[in-house]
This record gives sequence, structure tokens and C-alpha cells, in this order.
Amino acid sequence: MRNYSSKFLRNFIKGNILSFYIILFVLVTLSSGCASFSNKRIRHSVKKLTPDNLSELTGTYSFSPDFSYDKRGNPEKITSGIEKDYFYQYVSKKEIKIDSGDRYFIALTHLKRDSIAISIKKGNLTIDSLILLGRLQSRGLLKIGKMEVKTHGIPYLLGGTQSKKTRIGLAKDGGLILNHAVDGSGAFLLFIWAGRGYDLAYHFKRVN
Repeated sequence: MRNYSSKFLRNFIKGNILSFYIILFVLVTLSSGCASFSNKRIRHSVKKLTPDNLSELTGTYSFSPDFSYDKRGNPEKITSGIEKDYFYQYVSKKEIKIDSGDRYFIALTHLKRDSIAISIKKGNLTIDSLILLGRLQSRGLLKIGKMEVKTHGIPYLLGGTQSKKTRIGLAKDGGLILNHAVDGSGAFLLFIWAGRGYDLAYHFKRVN
């Protein structure tokens, strides 16, 4: 009887320790595994959007960015991969393949409140479009869509999570700014680590 009680006690303690680590991992993931934007990249270049001037986002912009912003907010010219999709894949989860010989544009239309229509045009032809609901942030940027969270591996044991979110804004020169943030966190046999986290910011020239 005594051996049975001791075995039961050991199993109970082991089970509770496992539960403790699982709960701890969940709490750490919720508190630190969330993508966050860095305002340093764009704070000197962005024009603050309000409910009164949100319609200023309406316009046509170049599909390829003319530059990106480094961590200090300085513009950096994009010298390679200029034909890559730097915008639509972040707002729609669908990447646009472009031909170097054609001209592509981003067309934005403010509909009402915080909703916008986005179209990708090849000349006068619309090749894809969508409508997104957003949330106007206190810093004057529009967070669009929902935060995307993906789980990989065995949750809490041999896996992790990755979260992504995107916001857009208006540059002081009238251009369009896109800011995309990614954060990853994971665990290996209950050892928790902070994964790779980063954010990107691009400037798209206004065409019309």
C-alpha cells in the first residue's frame, strides 16, 4: 500500500510539473510572442492619419517601392529584387508575379470609416483586388486585416508560434508607407526561447 501511495505521489508531482511548464509557456508566448511594430523606422516620415483625413490614402501608387527605411528611419535604396512583390503579399497573403516589361500600380480607395479597397493594376487592367477592414492607431497609421498566427511542430514541446501583422500610412511627401512585423517564439522539450522577430518598412511613390 505504501509503495502504491509513493508511486501515485510521484506521478501526481510529475503531472503537475508538466502542467506548470505548459502554462508557463503559454503565458510567455502570449506576452512576448506577439509581433510588434517599430515606430523608429517611420516616425519622422509619416503623416498622422485621423478620421478626418483618412480619405487622403485614396490614390494610385507605384507597385515597386522606391526605397525602404532602416532601423533609424533613414531611406535605403532598393538595389536588388525590385520586381518582387513588396506590398500585396503582406496585405492579402497572395503574392503577385510581375513582368519586368509592364507597369504595375497599387490603387487604394478609402470607403468608409476604417475600410479600404485595394486593387493591383497592370496598366488599366485590374488583376486582383480586395476590401479590408482596418483599425486606426493612435500613432496615425491604419492597421489592416487580422494578426496572423501560425503554430508549427508539437505545440509547447517541440514547436512554436509565428505571428504577423501589417499597417499602412501616408508619408509626408504623399507616398504610401507599408510596415510589416513578424515575431517567432518556440520551445524544445519545455525550454522556451525567443525566436526571430523583425519588422520591415517600405515607401511607395504616389503616381496620382
